[in-house]
Amino acid sequence: MTQDGESQPKRRSRGNTVGQDSMTTVPNYGRNISRTTSGASRNSEVNYELEDDRETIRQTSSMTRYNPPSATSSIPRITSGRSTANNTNSIPTRRQPSGMTRDIPRPPRVTTQTPRVTAQTPMRIDRNSPPPRAKRNVHWLVLVGMGMIAALALWVIGSAALSWGLQRYDDYRYGNPRTFQTDAVVGHNNDSAAHPSHFVAMNLHRQPIVVEIAAGDPGKLVSYAVAPPIVGDGGDIAPITLEFRDVTNDQKPDMIIHIHLSPQNDTVIVFVNDGTKFRPSTPNDHLSN
Repeated sequence: MTQDGESQPKRRSRGNTVGQDSMTTVPNYGRNISRTTSGASRNSEVNYELEDDRETIRQTSSMTRYNPPSATSSIPRITSGRSTANNTNSIPTRRQPSGMTRDIPRPPRVTTQTPRVTAQTPMRIDRNSPPPRAKRNVHWLVLVGMGMIAALALWVIGSAALSWGLQRYDDYRYGNPRTFQTDAVVGHNNDSAAHPSHFVAMNLHRQPIVVEIAAGDPGKLVSYAVAPPIVGDGGDIAPITLEFRDVTNDQKPDMIIHIHLSPQNDTVIVFVNDGTKFRPSTPNDHLSN
């Protein structure tokens, strides 16, 4: 640039005079004006470059740039719905000598994260369900006692099951009331193997009864009431069986009555044969097994 009072450079005045002479001497205004204008602009650019060379160098100054030039130059700014890239009045960025600017990195952006609160689903508690029980150590005697109780319960259940099974068997074999029938030759009414005597033993409401049909003749029917009546549990359903063998050693078969109260309890009653019928035994009779 020129100081006050100094004359303009000679080259610049010459360029201007050349531009003025060319504009005045060319008669064709329509075509030569554009040529003259382009030539003048080229001359003026040369003059400006020469002036810049003669200008004094300014002192360096530091400048801090916070926004990178790539971010501002590559992304157009949109204002009022119109892009600034199409704006013809935009001012170009001035070139700076190397070393005058420095790119200082932007400080890291500190973001405070708010604690994230997550809603926890409440636990459903079933009021009908029993509360959890705490584990407790069990003494070994408790286990032994429980085992004994289990064994006792098993024995009771087994005994009841066995008794029930025997009753069902007696119902099938002896009926109800309990009745037993058999044939035997005892020497009454001239019975024989061809015509034996028929015997029926019955438990009628705890009273044992034996009926004899001598030699199979209904007209020779004899009944024996066995005393005393049957006592104890299950006496009304105890089966009665008969056995004939000589227990007095007189060569005549005697009648032995068995009352089965239980498998371990068997009552035996002996009736002695006198040759025509049976009578209850007395202490004077010598009985053998």
